[in-house]
Amino acid sequence: CDDPVIAANFDTSSTMSTSSYVPAYSFYNYSFSQTIIDSADLAVLDGAEISAFAFTTNSGTNGEYYTDCEVYLMHTTMNEFTSEDPVDLDSAVLVYQGDLTFSDAGVQMFGFDTTFVWDGHSNVILTILRHHGSYGSSSSYVFEAVEKSSDKGLYAYSDSYDPVAPSLTSYSGSFYTTNVVAAYQLIACGAGCPTPVIVSTIPTYNSAAITWSSNATNFEI
Repeated sequence: CDDPVIAANFDTSSTMSTSSYVPAYSFYNYSFSQTIIDSADLAVLDGAEISAFAFTTNSGTNGEYYTDCEVYLMHTTMNEFTSEDPVDLDSAVLVYQGDLTFSDAGVQMFGFDTTFVWDGHSNVILTILRHHGSYGSSSSYVFEAVEKSSDKGLYAYSDSYDPVAPSLTSYSGSFYTTNVVAAYQLIACGAGCPTPVIVSTIPTYNSAAITWSSNATNFEI
């Protein structure tokens, strides 16, 4: 990855705590999580396409129980979870499908199958579905985490029910919200070209007026 640009939902110089069950919980057969990442944390991307993400583990405990996963990104106007209701994935982009396994402590980075372009102003929901189908022998917390001032995270788990996209609101597992979420990094390879969000177009027979919302400082027409 040339000249990576890294956005994070935490202060990279701070000491992390230990996560609860975000991004996933291996003590049950199936689980999923959703995390709201604030637009302010994404500003450094400046239009670059997000092509990878990373989380950090403090050990390799149960790392083999994170196979068969799906990772989704989507824009949102939500700032927090005010109830134990997940967000359906109808407008989400499936950016990664495969294993999220790990064998030791450290930063665990995974390249996307499909890149995601942040619109320059919205918050983003990062969703991880874990379809592994069996559970580990320990409920130890292994994910480095950050404590937020409000509930930026939601997680669910079950031994019987596998989460199926896009309809997460019909899931029959146990649901919880949390202000302790995984310390995520969203990674873009190289500088991007900001894509303006078109608000309106007014064409005439020989001209057109275009209005867009600004998500950068410079535009090329």
